[in-house]
Amino acid sequence: MPQYDEVPQDQQLPSKQSAPDPDPYRSFTSELPVSVARALRATAALQGVTVKSLLTQAVTDYLTREGVPLPHQTTPGTTKP
Repeated sequence: MPQYDEVPQDQQLPSKQSAPDPDPYRSFTSELPVSVARALRATAALQGVTVKSLLTQAVTDYLTREGVPLPHQTTPGTTKP
């Protein structure tokens, strides 16, 4: 059986704990300038979608244009081709 060096028993610093999100249900637009948030909400309302789906589609379109490979996911309730 191979012999290994002993693992040092130095005291380790505690890992930094991230603070819990104070408002996990805040709006997607809460940190945007008011004019941008209004434009996003208006565009989403005119298209009949949510702000989240509007942003998701915009990011997906951008990444596709840039040639970034995206994982293939099926929408719930649909079948794979």
